Amino acid sequence: ETPELYTLKAVWKDERDETQTASVEFGFRTSKVENGQLFVNGKPILIKGVDRHEMNPTRGCVVSEADMIRDIRIMKSPSHYPNDPKWYRLCDRYGLYLIDEANIESHGMGYREKTLACDPQYASSHLQRVSRMAHRDVNHPSVIIWSLGNEAGDGPSFQECYRWLKSFDGTRPVQYERGVSVDKDNENAPWDKQYSSDVMCPMYPTLAQCRKLLDDPRCKEPLIMCEYAHAMGNAIGNFAEYWDAFYSSDALLGGCIWDWVDQALEKKTGRYYRDGSPVLVYAYGGDYDEIPNDGPFVCNGVIRPDREVTAKLIEVAHVYRQIAVSSDDAASGKATVWNRFSFTETGAFDAKWTLLEDGVEVASGDWQLPSVKPLQKLEVALPSPGVEIKPGREYFMNVEFVLRQDELWAEAGHVVASDQLVWKNETPAVPSAAPSFKPELSDDGNFITVSTGSIKAVFCRECGSIVSLNVDGRPVMDPRLGEEAAPRLTCMRALVDNDNWLWSKNEIYGQGLTQLSWHTGRIDVATAEDGTVTVCMNTTGS
Repeated sequence: ETPELYTLKAVWKDERDETQTASVEFGFRTSKVENGQLFVNGKPILIKGVDRHEMNPTRGCVVSEADMIRDIRIMKSPSHYPNDPKWYRLCDRYGLYLIDEANIESHGMGYREKTLACDPQYASSHLQRVSRMAHRDVNHPSVIIWSLGNEAGDGPSFQECYRWLKSFDGTRPVQYERGVSVDKDNENAPWDKQYSSDVMCPMYPTLAQCRKLLDDPRCKEPLIMCEYAHAMGNAIGNFAEYWDAFYSSDALLGGCIWDWVDQALEKKTGRYYRDGSPVLVYAYGGDYDEIPNDGPFVCNGVIRPDREVTAKLIEVAHVYRQIAVSSDDAASGKATVWNRFSFTETGAFDAKWTLLEDGVEVASGDWQLPSVKPLQKLEVALPSPGVEIKPGREYFMNVEFVLRQDELWAEAGHVVASDQLVWKNETPAVPSAAPSFKPELSDDGNFITVSTGSIKAVFCRECGSIVSLNVDGRPVMDPRLGEEAAPRLTCMRALVDNDNWLWSKNEIYGQGLTQLSWHTGRIDVATAEDGTVTVCMNTTGS
C-alpha cells in the first residue's frame, strides 16, 4: 500500500582492479499462508486482482514503460507468463501485489495422462522455465506468490518444480491452477488438491462451490481464483455477490479477473474522415480474413484497447474499494466505516460529503471523522447538512475518500472510495379515492372490453392478453399489430459474447426458448363493490 524501497548496490573487482557495479531497488517483505489465510508483512490480505497480458493496440505485444505506468495508474492490480522486467520494478515502486507465473501452458495437448507434465521428455523444460522465472524475479518484493503455470495438466514434472521452488525460495507460497480440481458441472462435487500448490486456485468456480469449500474438511488452504468474472463483452455479472462471500470468510481471498485489456489491434478500414485522417477500427479474430480464429475471444478486458474507461471498470473499482461506508438510517446521523486496507488508516485521506435532493446537490462539505485503523470497523457520526427536508422529495448523501496529496499513481483529490447513503425518502402515499368514472364492462365471448373515462382496454380470450389500449382516443399499443402487440413473457434475450463461447448456441436454440407456443388458461373477470374491474388471464408457454 505504501512501498518503501532501498537501493542494493553490488561491486565486483577483479585482480586487475577493474570494477563492475550493479544496483537494484529492493524491499523487505514476508509472504506466507497460515491458518487458511494469506499474510503479507504479518497482515491478512485479499487478492483484488486482474490477469494482465502485455498488449498495445498499435504495437501489439510491444509495451512501453509509459504503457505500463498508464495501466498501473488505472489499476492501483497477473498474466500467464513472466512480463517485461520493467513491469516488476514499477510494481515494486507503485505498490501492486504480483503473482509471478512461469511461461507454461499446454492444455492443447490434453489433460491427465496426456499432459506433458507426465512425459519425462519434457521434465527438464518445465523445470527450466520455472527456475529461470524465479532466478530473474526473486528480488522483487511485489512478487508475493509464485505460480508454476496455467492449464497444463498436473503430473510429476510440476511436483518436481514445486519441490525445487520451495527449496530455492522458502519465503513465498507457490500456487498452480491444475494442482486443484473440481467437477465444475457438479456443484456438490468434492474438491481435490494435489501436491503442487499451497493455495486453492481454481478458475471460474461458482459461488456455491466457493462456499462449499469452507465446509470441506480436506481444504486447509485459502482460495484465490486464478481466473474469474470473465470480462468479455457485456460482463462482470454477479461480481458484487462474489465479494459479499469473500468479505464474509477468512478463507475466501478473492481472485484475478480475466482479464485487464481488450487485445485488439488498430486496423485501417480504407475510409477517411473529412480532414483526411484514416478511419480505424479495433480488429480481432477474423478481421484479417485469417482461418482459424477465435473471434472476439481475446476482447475480454475490463478496459478497451486504448485504455478508455468502461462501465465494467467502474463496477470493479466500486466493489474493490478499500473503504466502505454503510448505514441503515443515515438521517439518524450514524454510519459504519469499514477500513479494508491492511496497513493504511482512513485518516490518510480526506473525507467529503454531498447531499442530493432529487438528484441535485443542495449541500456539501468536509467530513470530520476519527481515523479508522486497518481491517477495522467503526461507528461514526455523519455530518448534519442543515437543509430543510421537503415532503415528497428524495434525498441521498454521497460520501467519498480522496487523496490528500499527490501520489505516484494519482493526483491529490483523486477519489479512492465512495458510497451513496439513503438520507431521507418520504414520498407521501397517494390517497385512495373512489374512481371518478364507473368502469363499463362488456364481454362478447371473444373480447373483454373495459372503459372508464378516457381509457379503453380490450382483452383477447383466445390469446390470453391485452390487445388494445387507448388513452384520450390515442392508441398506446399499435392497433395494426392486433394480437402481435400483446405483451408476452419471454425466456430469451439477445446473446452476449460469453453466451456464444461458454454455451453452445445450438443448445440454447434447441431448448426451444425462442419458439415458445402460448396457451391460454383460466380467465377471471371480477367487479368490486366500488366498481373496480379486475381482469386476470393465465397463460403458459411451452
